[in-house]
Amino acid sequence: LHWTNKGDNISPLIDILKYTSKINDITLFLYGVFYRSGQCSLETGFSLSCSNIIVLKKCIQIFNINYVHARLEFIKKRENGVYTAKASGNITSIILNYINIFYCGIYKKVPNIVLNSTYKSKLSFMRGYYNSNKNKNKYILTNLGQIGTQGLYILLNDLNFNVNINSDIIHSLDDSSKYYT
Repeated sequence: LHWTNKGDNISPLIDILKYTSKINDITLFLYGVFYRSGQCSLETGFSLSCSNIIVLKKCIQIFNINYVHARLEFIKKRENGVYTAKASGNITSIILNYINIFYCGIYKKVPNIVLNSTYKSKLSFMRGYYNSNKNKNKYILTNLGQIGTQGLYILLNDLNFNVNINSDIIHSLDDSSKYYT
C-alpha cells in the first residue's frame, strides 16, 4: 500500500496510557499491533513480536488490564532485534476471540469493529499497526493476503490518505506467497 498524506499523520507514537478517552481506543491500539506482528492459535498460544520495545511494553500493559485471567509477559529479544511477549494463564477464550475477529482462513483481516469505528479509533488501530512495523518506510506498508490488504486500504482511505495497492511476488519457502505493498 502506498499513500500520500491528506490529513493527520499516523507516524507519531502516542502515549497510549494517557490516551484514555475510551478503553476501546486503547484496545484498538493493541489490535493494530496484533494485526501487524501478533499470532495466536490453540496450539502455539498468543504472542506479540515487535522491534519497538516501548510499543511492546505498552501492549503488555493494555493486555494485562483488559484480560484479568491472563498475563502477557516479555520473554526475549531475538537476534534480529525483535522483542517477543507471550501470554499465559486462561487464554483459550482470548485466542478464540482473536481468531474469530482477525482471521479469514490463514491470513489476517482488519476486524469489522475497526472498520466500523470512529475516526479516532481507526487512527488508534493504525498507530498500533504502524509503530510495530520493524521496517518502517514513511509511506509504504506490506501485507500478506488480499482481504487484509483491502481492509488496510479502506482504513487508510477513511483516515483521508490517498492509497493505491501494488501486488508483488516475493519468494518464500513455498514460492507462492503474494505480498501487497
